[in-house]
This record gives sequence, structure tokens and C-alpha cells, in this order.
Amino acid sequence: MTEFLNVTGLTKHFDVKSPGRFFSRKLPLKAVDDVSFSVGQGETLGIVGESGCGKTTTGRLVLGMMKPTSGTVALQGEMVRTKHDAVWRKQRRRMQMVYQDPLSFLDRRLPIGRQVIEPLTIHDVGSSMAARQEKVRELLSIVGIRPDQFDAYPHELSGGQRQRVILARALVLDPALLVCDEPVSALDVSVAAQVINLLKDVQSDRGLTYLFISHDLKIVRQVADRVMVMYLGKVMETATTAELFREPLHPYTHALMGAIPSVKPRSTPRFVPLGDPPDPTEVPSGCVFNPRCRFATDLCRNERPEFRAITNARSVACHYPLEFKASPVREAVSC
Repeated sequence: MTEFLNVTGLTKHFDVKSPGRFFSRKLPLKAVDDVSFSVGQGETLGIVGESGCGKTTTGRLVLGMMKPTSGTVALQGEMVRTKHDAVWRKQRRRMQMVYQDPLSFLDRRLPIGRQVIEPLTIHDVGSSMAARQEKVRELLSIVGIRPDQFDAYPHELSGGQRQRVILARALVLDPALLVCDEPVSALDVSVAAQVINLLKDVQSDRGLTYLFISHDLKIVRQVADRVMVMYLGKVMETATTAELFREPLHPYTHALMGAIPSVKPRSTPRFVPLGDPPDPTEVPSGCVFNPRCRFATDLCRNERPEFRAITNARSVACHYPLEFKASPVREAVSC
């Protein structure tokens, strides 16, 4: 598979003020910490993890929506810029985002048709307004919006319809990469399934590449070819979707699997992490997951594990991935 997107050493630190009534100091928050991955042409990479793990920040960095502290993003060999100039705008035509909450993203004062046309106007695409309207009407029809809803306002549509409008607005410039940030988390199960099927159909028809950000592993299992697991800004494990769900190698991945609701009886006890996630401004030494891991040793507490390849398609940041795999408390994942 042709390498389409290549991310190397991507890092984003924010300075946050420590709590204090009289004195406070700035503390570094490592939202994304030395993240590297690649995505092939037409492939879907799922990015999963708890809230605050750096998933959305990673997506925004890939799109050049914020400047990284360090690291690079290359799209088809061309470095993605962060300076919002003419070159950046040209790149953004090839990369678009599908947002989580369409009602907060859409302008409630404008009909949806005008809002989908807007990117074409900004980038001066189309020979005339009539040509732009024709393209938008056709695209809205493809995503399941009726022709008579072209002049409807966002509040007149259902949640699923608004999400379809957001998808149409992302597709109107014919991008090559879509970053989908929790695109179905606010939808009912049946509506979410329809939107997921629509995303699959659009990808198949247009050869799109997806970064699919979600906390819902069941959704990720349906859409992703490969999965990247993040925790406290770092990558814990990457694998093909089939491998990850069949045999998670990192204890944190295993904990995420154990949290998936299932009607089937569990053959062995779930691996439940100890305590709560730490303060992101006070990242633990060694493995960042060690305070919550039942398998942690002195090596885990003192030395940061190398993100190493187990097979050609699989890597993990754990000192004992093979030993953990064979542990008797590890449960078979079925969902």
C-alpha cells in the first residue's frame, strides 16, 4: 500500500497555570508526545483512547490547524504547513475534518445549502454560482439530504441529518484525507450505523484516506483497517484491527477491550486499571501507564519502554508484551 500520510515525532506541549490563590507557575502539559505513524492511500487508521489522551490534538496537528512543538507531518511527501497562508489554504483543500458536534459547527442563521457552498466560494472553485449550487445539491443528495432541504436551517434537521451536512461540507472540495473526530458519538445507535455505512460508501467511491478518532472501540472495529492506541499523549500500541481485537499486547489496550459492553459471559476476570488517570502535567516516570498497571515492575517504573516492532504490522510500548500476552488473567476479547 502506498504511503499517503507520514507523521514523525509529532509533539505538542501547552503551558498551563498551576492552581494557587496567590502564587502560580506554568506547568508543561504534554498533549501529544513524540507520536509517529503512517497511513496508506485509501486506508483507515483508528485512533482510540480515553478522553484527554491526545486524539483530537493529533488530528488538528495533522491538518496544520495548530503549530506543533516539534515533529513533522507529510502528505504525499509534501510537508504540511501551519502558517495560514496561501500554501496552507491550498493544502487544506486536500485535508478536511468531520466534527463531533454539527450543531455547534454549523451557523444556525444560514441555510445548509449556503454553508456547504461556502468552501467553494472561499477557494474560488466552480465557474459560477449556478455551477456551485448544482454540485452542492448533487453532493447533498449523495449523503442523504433531500433536495427540498437545501434551504433548511440546521435546527430544522435531525442530528443524523446535520452530521450528513457536515460530511457534505467536508467533501465538497474533493479532499484526499478526512479526519473524523468522534463523528457519531452524539447520535443514536441506529443513526450512527447509517452514518458509518455512509462513510464507508464514500471512502469506497472516492478512494479517501481516513483518520477515525473515537473512544468507542466497537465503532472503530467496524471502520478501521489499523488501530493506534493512545494514553497521556503517547502511543501505546498499533496493530491491524483484526490482530488488536484478537490479541491485545499492551495492558492498557487490554483494559480498553475489557470496558466494551458484551452480552457474552467473560471466561476470565477483566483487567481493570488501578486508580484514575494521573494529572497530565505530572506524567509518571518510566512507562506512563505504570501507576495503573497490575503487571508493573521496577523496570516499568524507572525506564520508559521503547516503542518497538513485534511484527511488520504491529508495535507496542511495553517492556513485557509477550509475557503479558501469556498471563493467566488476560481474558479473551469478544464483542
